[in-house]
Amino acid sequence: MMDVIDGGKDFRYRLVGTSLVEVLRRDLSGRLVSECDYGEHRANVLDTFRRPLETRGPVFRRGKVVWKSDQQWRGYESVHCPLATDGRSIDMTIGVQAYQHPDADLRVAATTWLGAIH
Repeated sequence: MMDVIDGGKDFRYRLVGTSLVEVLRRDLSGRLVSECDYGEHRANVLDTFRRPLETRGPVFRRGKVVWKSDQQWRGYESVHCPLATDGRSIDMTIGVQAYQHPDADLRVAATTWLGAIH
């Protein structure tokens, strides 16, 4: 879950799930995106979080990322959805991400993951 800061100029990681913390080997809970080390990918990360505000609906992504811990490429799929405490003004987002294990087929993992949220 993310808090929207200044209409989407920044975002605060409100809650990062235990499984994601284990995979990333770091807990971003409470930190601003602008404080995190995304390097040249910062604009893309912010775009991912801003899209649900712009579309006022879920945003799905699929791609590959370089894993910081071992520098290996891994596939991922994600969905980010807007939330509004008052039912109108989007002040939070919630997202789910599925990452490919280096030895796994992402299509199988994603099918299992998508089936679990439908």
